[in-house]
Amino acid sequence: MTRTSEYIGALVNLIREFNSLIDEFGTEQTGKQLTKMQKVCNDFLQRMRLNTEALVPLFELYIQRRGMIQPIGLIIRSCLSDFLTFCYLVTFTHQNDKEEKSLGNELLLLEKDFVSSILKVFEYESKIHKYNADIPQRFESADAYHQARTELENMFKYLFKTENKVTKLKKPIEFREPLWMNCLIQKKNDLAAGHPS
Repeated sequence: MTRTSEYIGALVNLIREFNSLIDEFGTEQTGKQLTKMQKVCNDFLQRMRLNTEALVPLFELYIQRRGMIQPIGLIIRSCLSDFLTFCYLVTFTHQNDKEEKSLGNELLLLEKDFVSSILKVFEYESKIHKYNADIPQRFESADAYHQARTELENMFKYLFKTENKVTKLKKPIEFREPLWMNCLIQKKNDLAAGHPS
């Protein structure tokens, strides 16, 4: 047995133990009334668990095929991105925000970014066939494009506003005011006083 395979075996065992802990934690939460932050935590833990579960067979393949480092790296990157997003969201929780409005607003902003990406893809898909005939046309007509956009807008009405008969995504400040600044100021004051919340 090589050193690499020993390290991989230890890492796989660590991942399995980590996933076991997440499973136990998830079972403890079943049937409980959770806060918004607890739900976010559960969602991220579940995503982490699925990603780390996918790493196990990839690490086992890595022993024979070193090229598997690429998909392993992509999954680890996804885990790190989720972890950083979670840490970011935690900054929007504070004991004085009992209704978790600041956190809710930041979750809306993440959703808004997702919808904005879909709208950009729709726009690119509506034009790309003009520039490369080998790429299949996504929308049969301008009407089909507008219909898909309207369906998306209707699905996420709370993220859009209409100004001068034009529907567009709300700006971040429209989600954050005034709770966002209050939460950050309170966090800063708590840290300065030596009371992390």
